[in-house]
Amino acid sequence: MTVVAIHVAPERGGPCVALERGALVPGRGIEGDNHQARPSGEPASELTYIEA
Repeated sequence: MTVVAIHVAPERGGPCVALERGALVPGRGIEGDNHQARPSGEPASELTYIEA
């Protein structure tokens, strides 16, 4: 599989933005995504693959 694009939504319900690079935080998700910054400490599990 080749990654063509990575998009995150910095704010819940907000528009997605494209990332040139993404940092993955173990047990938390993609840095800068609203799911990564959950105050509950609950791990994020949302990920969508779209075949190009």
